[in-house]
Amino acid sequence: MVRQSTDLIPFDFEHHAESLIRYLKVNLPNDYQDFLESNAARVLVDAISFELSLLAFMVNANLKQMFIPSATTRRAMFFLGKLVDYDLRGPIPSTSTLTFSLDAAHTLDINIPRGTQVQAPGVDPIVFETSFDAVLSAGDLSVEVAAQQGLTVVETIGTTSPIAQPNQEFRSTRPPLIDTISLVINNITWQRVDNIFDLSEGQLGYTAKPDEDSLALITFGNGIFGAIPPPSEDITITYRVGGGAGANVGSNAITEVLTSLLDTAGDIISVNVTNNEPAFGGLDEESIEEARVNIPRSVRSMDRFVSREDFQKVPETFSDPSVGSVFKSNAAVKYIWAEHIITIFILGDEPAGRFQSPTIPGQALLDAVREFVEERTLPTVVVSVEPARLIPVDVIGEVFYLPEFREETVRENVLNALDTTVFDNTIREIGDGLRISDVYAAIDNSIGVDYVNLTTPSANKFTCEDEFIVPGEINLTFVRMPKQLT
Repeated sequence: MVRQSTDLIPFDFEHHAESLIRYLKVNLPNDYQDFLESNAARVLVDAISFELSLLAFMVNANLKQMFIPSATTRRAMFFLGKLVDYDLRGPIPSTSTLTFSLDAAHTLDINIPRGTQVQAPGVDPIVFETSFDAVLSAGDLSVEVAAQQGLTVVETIGTTSPIAQPNQEFRSTRPPLIDTISLVINNITWQRVDNIFDLSEGQLGYTAKPDEDSLALITFGNGIFGAIPPPSEDITITYRVGGGAGANVGSNAITEVLTSLLDTAGDIISVNVTNNEPAFGGLDEESIEEARVNIPRSVRSMDRFVSREDFQKVPETFSDPSVGSVFKSNAAVKYIWAEHIITIFILGDEPAGRFQSPTIPGQALLDAVREFVEERTLPTVVVSVEPARLIPVDVIGEVFYLPEFREETVRENVLNALDTTVFDNTIREIGDGLRISDVYAAIDNSIGVDYVNLTTPSANKFTCEDEFIVPGEINLTFVRMPKQLT
């Protein structure tokens, strides 16, 4: 990685004027002597100095965009990531469960096809599309359907060259790209792949990734890796745009149906829609500061799991909002004959609030992490992903506080100290034990505390490689010390 500091060219006017005058005096002492500001010829020095300062400013501005530590635009960070095959994350759409309902039951089934559009009205309406086909059955008043924020776009992105050329590229016209659904040339659907080199000779495939402007960049093969599109044929692409944290609308915000819904007789039926729960999961595109951290990290790991340290980085490398996130992980390595057995213990979403514990991951998250790791490790490695066990530790005893303090104040100080030091989930790792001295220190060092007697814990707490310490019962009695006579 490049060093953090970059030598920039001085761009102030005075610096360049002084440097130019010094050069003239040393190298052209008899040819140029108009150095006084009142002399007419001095305007040449000033004009050249001004242009040099402007040019230096522009060079410095461009130079900053060439290095990860100093880049200030997302476009620059996008291309820096491309140098190491890192793609900046685009916006992620939110998801919601919609309830389609009728004021009175209908005698025929009402079809709700996949892609039915609804919206949360407002100054900038937010559109959602249903993710599956559904039917509001005859006689029923409502049905629930999963939906995802975004808008499907069907576009003819251009006509290929009259000559079949390798490695052709095309761009869509509407940002920001969420996903590419299909690509059709001459009524034939081509297969989307992650990398052109994954295609065999002549295989009908393409890649579709967001470019620096969040448009869909469509790339075709060269005949050896993937087929070359036939000449003079229109390319029809179907893709979705949208995403962002702003699409996490509140409950009952989605109230308008945009797509006409028909019953089995072909009649248009008026149907109500709402979302009983808030939409969730929407994220803005990867920021410059996030990319500044993630790009070097991707270079260090190279998207491969080889060493134990690599397996420890699951929370940093795994990303799949549909099944949840990994807050903490710990890897245990065993060697049995020629097989390396890696067991990864994980915890789910990061807790929020005082004395809150991480979530126990569900089976979907466990399976997704296992598949994620297996795709990036050696075939001789056997990967198992299991939930870590939460080990509650009670803190019970008496806290004696100084007479000049209120009990409520001291209690708040002590609980904050325990939460931010002893039970700080962000710094504690799976497998970390707990020293009783840390508990005493956190309470003793709290403002207003004189001393403390604990009955629990009574000794250091040791843990196994799959255990994570969390707060249990916090039951502290606060005793006010008597005032000292003077």
